[in-house]
Amino acid sequence: MSTIFEGIQASTVQTPRLAANVLERPATGADGPLATVVFVHGNCSSSLFFQPAMLALPASFRALAVDLRGFGDSETLPVDASRGVRDFSDDVWAVADALGLGRVHLVGWSMGGGVVLQQLLDRPDAVASVTLISPVAPYGFGGTTLDGARLTDDDAGVGGGGANPDFVERLSNGDLSDESPTSPRLVFRTSYVAPGYASELEDVWVASMLTTRTGDDNYPGDTVPSPNWPGMAAGEIAAFTGPVMAGTDRFEITLRGRGSHAAMPHLANDVIVAASQLVMSLQTATSRSLHPTEAAVVSVTRFDAGSAWNVLPAEATLRGTMRFFTDETQQAIEASIKRLADGTAAAFGASAEVKFRHVTPPTVNTEAEAKKCIDAARGILGKDRVADKARPSMAAEDFSCLLKHRPGCYAWLGSGPETDGNTLHSSRYDFNDEILPIGVAYWVRLAQTLLGKR
Repeated sequence: MSTIFEGIQASTVQTPRLAANVLERPATGADGPLATVVFVHGNCSSSLFFQPAMLALPASFRALAVDLRGFGDSETLPVDASRGVRDFSDDVWAVADALGLGRVHLVGWSMGGGVVLQQLLDRPDAVASVTLISPVAPYGFGGTTLDGARLTDDDAGVGGGGANPDFVERLSNGDLSDESPTSPRLVFRTSYVAPGYASELEDVWVASMLTTRTGDDNYPGDTVPSPNWPGMAAGEIAAFTGPVMAGTDRFEITLRGRGSHAAMPHLANDVIVAASQLVMSLQTATSRSLHPTEAAVVSVTRFDAGSAWNVLPAEATLRGTMRFFTDETQQAIEASIKRLADGTAAAFGASAEVKFRHVTPPTVNTEAEAKKCIDAARGILGKDRVADKARPSMAAEDFSCLLKHRPGCYAWLGSGPETDGNTLHSSRYDFNDEILPIGVAYWVRLAQTLLGKR
């Protein structure tokens, strides 16, 4: 399969930094190019993606697309992520200098948007214009505030830890299938293009994704522990007044209709389609039913329907959880879920049965008890390592059942991130034994405080 379109030329440009693969749609005309446009691709792609845009430019424009290091047919070299995207931006400037381009128009897509922004920061006089397509910040994925300032000094949470390991493995193995949500082909269909998009060139786009070199030095990179991620460093304690963790209910929604042979869908109330639509509608159970400042989460975590390849089932069941901080919010979400289930089922001529199981109420600390916990923690750790204000968690805790009847305080002891980023409920979670002495010392000091002993 040829991946280079007619009218596009591929060549290797040797620079002091690397040997870069460059695609070119030459300008035509006696006066030479009126302008040069340089396209920079994003993660898990290559210059191949830009060929339609290059061919669509006016004939008087010179179009170039550069494969970044570790992508496409450019040389595979390590990426120093501690420099942000400067390895990439310096490479693109090296290509521009080797070709004697002068001022250029830059187009960046996804990570390439961060690359061209860094190019603009470093050499503004060499940039005629910048066009961004779904860009990231120069510091990485989600690594800055709206004004461009870095969230943390080590850019925690924006690097290799954000990649799905199965997707990375499939890239490495050259997987061309569509058998899994993490296969490159399905990732392309669900994340790279708009819903419903179809193209006879899909094989070219997937081939471009598969040129991604994987590993610690390239995509997705390596990870290291950080005190800034996921939120509490090992050995820190947080205790504060008011809601600490959410209450949670479980819901089960069963849609019932008529089943039929898969070849005769007109004879059925297709409950799989109805339930699929309901999954999407449930995302509005909080966003369109509660005040925008009210925190709540509805998550569908299980979808059961059918048992045969050629049968449209008569029943489909959705299961999930809802999380909230007040009784009023709990009641509003339940009413919204019931309304959405009944309405969706009715639209398909089916029926809906909705069941709720109240699991735990919100965990709410009382002021006096929270102060005692804070004082005890600061007695062993000092003020700087004890937080008396923090963002509540949407996770749930059965200690809340005790707090419904007695005053108390639920405190957090930070365990820090694991070396590979695993957190609670991960099958690969490994408890941090180093925090055990701190936990023991805290409980001893708290007991001494409550008993009036020092």
